[in-house]
Amino acid sequence: MRLLSGANCTKPNWRKRYVVNSFGLLLPTVMLAATAVTMIQVFAGGPGNINATELLALLALVVTTSFVGFIDDLIGNRVIGGLRGHFSQLRFGIMTTGTLKAIVGFAIAVTIAGFVSTDIIVFLTNAAVLTLSINAANLFDLRPGRAIKVFSLGAIATFIATWSSSFWGLWGLIIPPVAGLLWGDLKEQSMMGDAGSNALGAILGFAFVINLSETANLAILAVLVVLHLITEKYSISNFIEKAPILKQLDELGLRQ
Repeated sequence: MRLLSGANCTKPNWRKRYVVNSFGLLLPTVMLAATAVTMIQVFAGGPGNINATELLALLALVVTTSFVGFIDDLIGNRVIGGLRGHFSQLRFGIMTTGTLKAIVGFAIAVTIAGFVSTDIIVFLTNAAVLTLSINAANLFDLRPGRAIKVFSLGAIATFIATWSSSFWGLWGLIIPPVAGLLWGDLKEQSMMGDAGSNALGAILGFAFVINLSETANLAILAVLVVLHLITEKYSISNFIEKAPILKQLDELGLRQ
């Protein structure tokens, strides 16, 4: 946090107070460092029950999406919003950071989906779920802690449905940095920025495609498509404000 603050990587939050931005870089940094320590333990004779394919795919998703999110945090133009707005600029030969995020996110999603399944229908479904999940967390990152709460609910629901999967053994690498991001968010000392929200969406999308059935992922894909279409025209914050239960959950842990 001090590193980012010293580099003037700050931004006004929803209360118009300047706080540290892009704290989401904590996620890939801690995950990579923890993985390195785990590898040292394995080669030193420790437990070796790690699914290397899933681990490498997860790290590739997190590092890639966090990196392009950080680029958007640094030089992104906030005047242009929404996927339609960003892609419309291509007609004039302008590449926005939002378009860059979408292209890189789609590319890494297709790459990872190709490793997960060789069935063409499952491949296309997984690629779409991963692509839209990467951006979905960003749609909720408008208030402190909101995106992490949505991420946590999605992860808990998936865990309950597939608790016996070996994938959940990797969450020892994920939970500590996510807890750090939540702490910074709720204290309003930092914002994770796209560097964090994109990576969170990627992790949740990966949990979906690795653990859930094709039918379940098709249902999730439909929800993600509807979510993106709605947010092109309407505000999630306004919807939450009008729903008392959602508003209470949204404000849980926030300073008043």
